[in-house]
Amino acid sequence: MLVIALALTLTVCGMWMLHTAWRKKARHWPLLASGWAFIFLSLIIWWFTTNSDKGVALGLVAWVCIALIFILATALGSTRISAGPIKEKRRSKAVNGILWQHVFSGVLIGPVAGLAALASATASFSLFHAKGMEHSLNLALATFLLPMLWAVLAVIIAYQQSLWHKSLTVLMVGLPSLAYLIAY
Repeated sequence: MLVIALALTLTVCGMWMLHTAWRKKARHWPLLASGWAFIFLSLIIWWFTTNSDKGVALGLVAWVCIALIFILATALGSTRISAGPIKEKRRSKAVNGILWQHVFSGVLIGPVAGLAALASATASFSLFHAKGMEHSLNLALATFLLPMLWAVLAVIIAYQQSLWHKSLTVLMVGLPSLAYLIAY
């Protein structure tokens, strides 16, 4: 349990350093290097939690989940409204609308993108199993595909401005995979 706590602490510290470096106006190379070093060190420590492949896979999943928490916190923290000549009632509606958009984006980035990534990883596992791929290699591929695809989806969704485009991105990844799983 102590090893897992140390690995999680290093992952959070590494993500905090990367997040801090990202928010600075100029590149801060020592902070970037330190952040990546902490994350890679956490993956090595995750290796000691179980056997090597499962430990690193757990470390990658933990890293993606922590990165998503940082992305969600950033998205929810950016609900700024300019102080223009808006009446109080209209300002309240504007704040509520922006808050709703951020909450919807957070749900898309978190659980919905996670489910789409899970469907895609499971569909790839089923497809490669049907094609006769060796089981442990197939399992390792699906295990690494899930957090990586989730992270890619989270970044793409976070960068898009339109809620429609964000939703469409998740649907384009999740629905074909889900259709394959239902047909399989």
